[in-house]
Amino acid sequence: MSNLFKSTPIDNIEILSHDTTTLEEEKVFREHVVDFYKNKEYKVWNHTNDTGENDKGINIIVKKNRDIILIHCHLSTTNITTDDLKEFEKQRDKFILEHPLFEGYDITLRYSLTGFFLTEDAFWYIHEHTKVISYEIIK
Repeated sequence: MSNLFKSTPIDNIEILSHDTTTLEEEKVFREHVVDFYKNKEYKVWNHTNDTGENDKGINIIVKKNRDIILIHCHLSTTNITTDDLKEFEKQRDKFILEHPLFEGYDITLRYSLTGFFLTEDAFWYIHEHTKVISYEIIK
């Protein structure tokens, strides 16, 4: 596998991706991602459940030692664009302002996807910014 593809597929969930998803499908997918990180001994905050926000922003926050990952769960087959990535970066900046306690932490962004749903430009943007943003494919 090319080193451009740094995602780690997870094959123990059966969710069909499509253009539109129900809130229940999104909740099931988020819970799967939560369980995945708990099993890797991260402390997990299901941000969407606690805030009630279900947009293109931060769905899950995981922490291990001084590392924090802000995760967006993307269940639909709609491609993520460079604009989406830049908006996610703005969400990170807002999160840091709202939670100054985490200023000294290594905070990265991650998209959890059910397939390779990135535009070519978005893929290259992630490749060029791998220290701050990544993706993983979860099936």
